Amino acid sequence: MIIEGKIPCAKIYEDSDCIVFLDINPCAKGHSLVVPKKHFETIYDIPDDLHSKLHIVAKKIAKRHKEILMCDGANVFQNVNKCGGQEVLHYHLHIVPRYNTDKKTFKFNLHDRYIDGEIKSFADKLSIKK
Repeated sequence: MIIEGKIPCAKIYEDSDCIVFLDINPCAKGHSLVVPKKHFETIYDIPDDLHSKLHIVAKKIAKRHKEILMCDGANVFQNVNKCGGQEVLHYHLHIVPRYNTDKKTFKFNLHDRYIDGEIKSFADKLSIKK
C-alpha cells in the first residue's frame, strides 16, 4: 500500500527497484526501512541481485544517518517470518541509527549451547560445498 502511494510515508529515497521511508514506530528517530517495490515475502524469496542492491542502498542510508544524524553506529537487520519477528510479510531491511549514549540494547537473549562435538556436526550439515 505504501509502495503504491495509497498510504502516505516519509520517503527519504526511491529508485526503480526500491523505496526507503521512515518507520512510523521507530526504535530511534531516523529508523528507516528499505523496501523493494516488487513483492517478496522473505529473504528466501528475493532474487540475489535485488537483495544485493537493497544492501547497497541500506549502506547509503546508514552513511546518511552517520553524516546527518551524527550517530555513532547502526543496527541493520531483517526479520524473517513471524517466529523471527517479521510483522509485515513483505521483505524489508531496517536501518536504526545508534548512539553511544542511547542506553538501548539490541542483544539476542536466545542463547543455546552445543554439547561436546555437536558444533562440528552442525557445521558439517550446514556446510555448502562448491
